[in-house]
Amino acid sequence: MAEDTAASRRHLALLQTERFGRYRLLAELGGGGMARVFLANFDGPGGFVKPCVVKKVRPEYLHDAEFRSMFLNEARVAALLSHPNIVQAFDFGECDGEHYLALEYVEGASLADVVRACRKAGRTVPLSVVTHVGIGLCEALSCVHAARGPDGAPLRAIHRDVTPANVLVSRTGAVKLADFGVVKSALNAMASKPGVLKGKATYLSPEQARLEPLDSRSDLFGLGLVLYELCTGRSALARGSFEASIRAAANAEIALPSAFVPGFPPRFERILARALTARRDDRYASADEMRAALEVYRSEERFGPANQELSALLVELFPNGMPTKPPAAPPSPLAAPVTPAEIDEIDEIDFEEVELLEPPPTRHWREIAFAAAVGLAATAAFWLFVLP
Repeated sequence: MAEDTAASRRHLALLQTERFGRYRLLAELGGGGMARVFLANFDGPGGFVKPCVVKKVRPEYLHDAEFRSMFLNEARVAALLSHPNIVQAFDFGECDGEHYLALEYVEGASLADVVRACRKAGRTVPLSVVTHVGIGLCEALSCVHAARGPDGAPLRAIHRDVTPANVLVSRTGAVKLADFGVVKSALNAMASKPGVLKGKATYLSPEQARLEPLDSRSDLFGLGLVLYELCTGRSALARGSFEASIRAAANAEIALPSAFVPGFPPRFERILARALTARRDDRYASADEMRAALEVYRSEERFGPANQELSALLVELFPNGMPTKPPAAPPSPLAAPVTPAEIDEIDEIDFEEVELLEPPPTRHWREIAFAAAVGLAATAAFWLFVLP
């Protein structure tokens, strides 16, 4: 598992060998606001060693009942999902008073790493690879949406955070959906609070931004945003501020790729446009339906399996090693500090939850500005010509 932070992009923080229960923590991969993520080894008898990832609750949240409930929900949902395109969870527990979740280790990169590397190299991801990633994520989301609880009842799970940072691609070309920290399901439906927004500002579906009830089609909008960014090199919803990004999401204000990418394939654009439409009834009805559309496109373009192509792309983009693999030696204490260019824009900050007092406006800001101008003009005319 990989976390999208400026520090983890610069280097991995190597640790002195630290025991944590059955695990040996090797390097800190990063973390979100409430948890830290470590590359670790599980040491078994007879020299058995298994690389893994350990996600630990930050000490300041150990006594936060609400966050413990969120972390437990993440573990319970992850334990019920078994699929090649989903990062597997295999252990959950408490050690020295700290809750942790042990996850499959994926040597490779997040799609956020890939997008940044492509931007730096002045290139985009080939559509054959984008299609391969899309099909893999459709498979993962199909598993999530069809999952059942321990009693056999539908889990009604929605990931709610399908973003480039939460998709891992391995050096062998596998595609893995990760991070179920804000997943909504029947297991936590009673704990969900109205008026609370969860996810990332630039990867929200319109119904998320409007604080409306969600269903699985919200995840398909998120998937559309991920594929859009992979093949264009730009975020569909990134604006100059957090509020502007929320407004863009609420109205699905997204320019078609052909508006700025000459010769963009119309058939693939139609797939993106359907996934990214504002009305959920106009989107694909399910992840399986969207996967079928991508498979037809792959067949018509005569793309073969792109595992090897994706693997070769990773080697090309990261010649010094995969982002999730620790360096051979500790970083120099004189390493350059994080520069402003390495810090995400404010509207791309990963937030666990933001409480809104009311849904964001659905009208475009230009319409609002025009209405305000008309109102001011009318007021001025009243004072100048009507009143004596």
